[in-house]
Amino acid sequence: MSRFPDLEVLTDAESLAHYGRDWTRFWAPAPERVVFPRSTADVVDLVRWARSEGRALVPSGGRTGLSGGAVAARGEVVVSLEKMRGLVELNTVECSLTAQAGMSVGELQRRALDAGLYYPVDWAAAASSQLGGSIATNAGGIRVLRYGMTRDWVRGLTVVDGRGEVLELNRGLIKNNAGPDLRQLMVGSEGIFGIITEATVGLIPPPPQQSLLLLAFSGLEAVMPALARLQQALTLSAFEFFDRRSVAHVEAALGKPFPLDEAASFYAVVEFDDPDQACQDQALAVFEALVEAEQVCDGLISQSDAQAAELWRWREAISESIAPRTPYKNDLSVRVARVPDFLSDLESLVGRHYPDFEVISRFRGGLVRPYRRRQPAHERAVPRRDGSGRFPPRLRRPEPARVRSGPGPRRQRVGGTRGRPAEAGLPAFLALGGRDGQPARAQAAFRSGRRPQPRQGPLSGLAGPGFCYRFRLECASFI
Repeated sequence: MSRFPDLEVLTDAESLAHYGRDWTRFWAPAPERVVFPRSTADVVDLVRWARSEGRALVPSGGRTGLSGGAVAARGEVVVSLEKMRGLVELNTVECSLTAQAGMSVGELQRRALDAGLYYPVDWAAAASSQLGGSIATNAGGIRVLRYGMTRDWVRGLTVVDGRGEVLELNRGLIKNNAGPDLRQLMVGSEGIFGIITEATVGLIPPPPQQSLLLLAFSGLEAVMPALARLQQALTLSAFEFFDRRSVAHVEAALGKPFPLDEAASFYAVVEFDDPDQACQDQALAVFEALVEAEQVCDGLISQSDAQAAELWRWREAISESIAPRTPYKNDLSVRVARVPDFLSDLESLVGRHYPDFEVISRFRGGLVRPYRRRQPAHERAVPRRDGSGRFPPRLRRPEPARVRSGPGPRRQRVGGTRGRPAEAGLPAFLALGGRDGQPARAQAAFRSGRRPQPRQGPLSGLAGPGFCYRFRLECASFI
């Protein structure tokens, strides 16, 4: 590498291991060296050198991916873009931002907000993932339901191809019908067509204040009808569904109980527009309708940004909580309406061929991400709540709600279940049980005997933990 005296190069074992892998752990990193370009011109020189010398290059961003695209396991040269973090342009007229590929998505979001704008693609690792890598993987995130994928926001790319030529794709244009769109060919390509060095993304005005619902479902078959009702009644930006096994892992990792009293097979966090909390009554009304329809059996609604963040934590901590168990992870895309059938087929397949695997389900308004893990023998005998090694859905009769005077949320449940007051869980959350001192219609339905009956979900037949499957869903064909 004497041809590049101005470039930082690392060859020590710690750096090679750090920069030679992503979040996957299936391949041992073994790069020859790590190189840190600072400009598109540097990348051009590196690509032309590699071509002339017959060397392989592996582009490296934040390395938060789960597909192995950033793994260098065969003596490749890692090209880390983390030194290319500069802001090129923030255009408030066109509502766009152009930056080098190494800028973190979190930094991009912060700069957009400072200018009174908003970049809506977001996920738990946004602070450490990089713009170029998010484009190369076509990252989706938690608000795909409303805002789509990364490719929907890419307006222009600067790419160095395998010849060392610089491609300026779309040049930030909003309307461009001049031939094939090579920009979209680069999105999601994982670096196989070239190295992204700069990108222009679209921005929008910030959304209004948002609130979060945490719901417990009576069964898997209730999730899709409930989503349809929620979309009709509220303006949703996120819908994240997960199962009881996910909750159990997060409870163990966080060392605290799940905030909902009612045990259920499936849960969801639902984010919706709630300017000045003007939609709280609408949210409560749709919740009551869902309980009357025997689709939902319990719920909470946030009353502040801090409370919403706490509820989000129960979804976002799933990956972190199961990481020590080295799960197998897969991203699958399934049309939203077909998810229940897909999960049922998966249950049948896993139960038939992998009886000692655990499936952890996570559904996003877009993508299905399955996690699976073989259950160690010492875990199989650990009883779970009902002593059987499983988490059967169990519904409890909620206590009548009572209004508590003084500061705090305008409606708050004081009585609880499990022999403790509701405040022992999340005291600041509004429990969806009663309003203005009167029991909600949802509770009246329970008292009248028309309460949801326990139902076995398609994953409940699995014998205990073992095959971790997390699901996110996308309105796309099955791949």
